[in-house]
Amino acid sequence: MADISIKKYQPADHKVWNEFVRKSKNGVFIFEREFMEYHAHRFKDHSVMIFEGGSLKSVMAANEENGSIISHGGLSYGGLLLEEEAHLADVLTLFYHVLKYFSDNGFPGLTYKCAPSYLARVPSFEDLYALFLVNATLVRRDMSAVCSPGHALSFRDTRRQTVRKAAGRGVKVVLAQDPSQFWEILESNLLERHGVRPVHTLDEIRLLMKCFPEQIHCYEAIGEKLVGGTVIFETTTTAHAQYIASTPDGKSTGALDLLFHVLITETFAHKPYFSFGMSNEKDGRHLNLGLNSWKEGFGATAFPLDFYRVQTSNHTLLGPYA
Repeated sequence: MADISIKKYQPADHKVWNEFVRKSKNGVFIFEREFMEYHAHRFKDHSVMIFEGGSLKSVMAANEENGSIISHGGLSYGGLLLEEEAHLADVLTLFYHVLKYFSDNGFPGLTYKCAPSYLARVPSFEDLYALFLVNATLVRRDMSAVCSPGHALSFRDTRRQTVRKAAGRGVKVVLAQDPSQFWEILESNLLERHGVRPVHTLDEIRLLMKCFPEQIHCYEAIGEKLVGGTVIFETTTTAHAQYIASTPDGKSTGALDLLFHVLITETFAHKPYFSFGMSNEKDGRHLNLGLNSWKEGFGATAFPLDFYRVQTSNHTLLGPYA
């Protein structure tokens, strides 16, 4: 690659950015500007677009924080989004120029959030080799529980029993048009257990569902009343449970077990992967064993979600690929 240039994202680039995300081999809808910009006021955006000549080769969502760069503070994962045709040598070149750009602009550090492998339409691990070459340090590792619906391990007997129990009590799974009732349960659960609120407000999740009606869904488990639910983020390869919550009645009847049984074996059985998300706290240093075990009961296994810290001046280590 030659004649590389980097441009800081501007609102006028909205259409070009989104088009690139949609055709990239490892991009998903959360990198589209409508998803990122619902909370734009919370972050000082410094997303970049990398060109070879006049051709856009990569984009990276990023923001400034305490004099450094994060890719991206408002997203669960990030990193370089790549053309389907990108080769390893190409990505090493792109990584060199991105690090040099931030170094030249006075940002000494970059926190790089790797996108989980199961989201990519095409295997995409080139950035991991680049991180190795620039002596990046692993600073956080969360473990996401993921199963493959078509090839899932057998559900544990306890899961099967509670699924039958919930079905016997008349619990049904429905696709909700409005998440407000579920949000009340979710907020109550999070405040009671962790003293926090959901990352998204009800208004924000409603806005995102409106912007991405094919990608964001709320599924509810209903008996005599609503007893549990989940918000699913759907990508080409994966159905990801972004939020999960249940009432005490839902827990006693096994409503969530039935809900996820239906989602995994029926609703999203055509997907290569179903993700329950992480069960970590304290920047990955603590694993919630009970929560993780519940997810594993559906045949889920562990996938890493890694965060790296790299000194941008280390771009010189990629000099041979510049």
